[in-house]
Amino acid sequence: MEGLPSCTLMEKVGKVPFQSSPVSSPSFINFSASLDLDIAFVAQHLNFYRIHLLFFTFLPLIASGIFYASNGQNKIAYIDCLFLCFSAMTVCGLTTVLFADLTVWQEVILFVRFASFSPNFSTILTIYALTVAHDDGIDLLCLDHGHSRSSTLLSKTI
Repeated sequence: MEGLPSCTLMEKVGKVPFQSSPVSSPSFINFSASLDLDIAFVAQHLNFYRIHLLFFTFLPLIASGIFYASNGQNKIAYIDCLFLCFSAMTVCGLTTVLFADLTVWQEVILFVRFASFSPNFSTILTIYALTVAHDDGIDLLCLDHGHSRSSTLLSKTI
């Protein structure tokens, strides 16, 4: 092998074998700073209306996916599963398939959706959510004026 330089690959690269550089994690793994920013962004922009939009958009999609995956001997099309889950969520009772074609588990899913999204249950949850939000607002208002909430309530009752 005449005419070739007598240097090895390591000499060309300039590194010694098995020499490692300091380990640093990729930017997508180190997300603690961006997570704080994302939580602040969500907390700032997520209000009662947007929570409802997200709730009424994604919950039927998830339920219809479970409903479709629970198909038995009689296969039901996904669009029918989606329609049944939206119908159960709005408690209107519309159906595009015979209930005899559903499995027992699919009937249980529809029953739970009918029961949990009834006007009574939804109203109770809404009132509770608004009460908690109102209490937090009252606590913040009291703290802004330098009072504790208990002393403010006590002074109003006396």
